[in-house]
Amino acid sequence: MRRSKVPKSEPHVKSYFDWLLDDVVGVDNDGYSRLYHEMDKIRYTYRIAMDANREGDALELRGVYEYYNHAPCDVQFQGGVVSFLEFLVAVIVRVDNDLGLKLSRADWMHRFLENMDLQAYTDSYFDAVGDASEPVRLLVERTMKRKYNADGSNGGLFVIKGCDKDLRRMQLFDQWTLFGNSNHDIPYKWD
Repeated sequence: MRRSKVPKSEPHVKSYFDWLLDDVVGVDNDGYSRLYHEMDKIRYTYRIAMDANREGDALELRGVYEYYNHAPCDVQFQGGVVSFLEFLVAVIVRVDNDLGLKLSRADWMHRFLENMDLQAYTDSYFDAVGDASEPVRLLVERTMKRKYNADGSNGGLFVIKGCDKDLRRMQLFDQWTLFGNSNHDIPYKWD
């Protein structure tokens, strides 16, 4: 995780929510602020035991925040429980560091929102329809419960067209490794 832009001597510290998103999508939250708030209200759960590591990655973000900001996290969930937003940001940080693809963290966020069918849930959409928390919850749960297609389409974080493996049965680390090795059209940072 990149260091927070808030200097250690700064008397005003960003909230943990703002700090998480600032590193990924910037301070304006790219027009999805209300969606991100909804995702922060949903508890991250997993079906495959090794995905507990992703929960660990999210918990590590709290420690990084507290270390660099000299302030406790104001989090939705306490203890070893993390929100779906924390989980998603932690995955983006890991994927960005591990795969070396020419995608910004904001690009990863938008790719994941699109893959989960959440791209329409902009702040403007929330303004027009009011409360959209239930459809957001259902789409997030579809991802967590792995109710997407075997290739990851229709709700998975990673979509690998023509994949001969069932992504629903693979831990996320294996999914992003397979994605990185697949025939995708994203150039590598060193190309």
